[in-house]
Amino acid sequence: MKKQLLILLFIFLSASLLSFAQSSSVKVVDLFAKSLFKRDSTGKVDTTKANVLVNFKISDIKSVNKVTILFGSVKDSSDVLNQEAYPGLNQNAYYLNYNGIVKPLLANIETSYIYPFTMSQWKKIQYITVYITDLTGLSSQRIYFQKNF
Repeated sequence: MKKQLLILLFIFLSASLLSFAQSSSVKVVDLFAKSLFKRDSTGKVDTTKANVLVNFKISDIKSVNKVTILFGSVKDSSDVLNQEAYPGLNQNAYYLNYNGIVKPLLANIETSYIYPFTMSQWKKIQYITVYITDLTGLSSQRIYFQKNF
């Protein structure tokens, strides 16, 4: 009886560890962000709006179902914005579709997008989190950019 319980416990723990260890083989890397401010005709900076350029690379765009980009006050938070982008293919060139705005992937791996924010939203952003959900439903590792701009 003890031996059977130990075997069942071992099987349960092994299955639990396997389910926690699964993640996508698709990787997102080299996350970079930079604030961009517009100037008026006199050269004065518009202090009511801020744009944030976000750039990253994807290891295998063919296996991507969705890219999630979170702008938040803490890691993994979307308390400012939760942006999803979906890949597509047009004439052998991949792109990401951000709510109808199509951005090509440079060499089918690198993308950039400029996000507009009000100044109060921009001030609240402390972290940008990016991860991918692959075609099997598994998520990639999460990468973070801490605001220093």
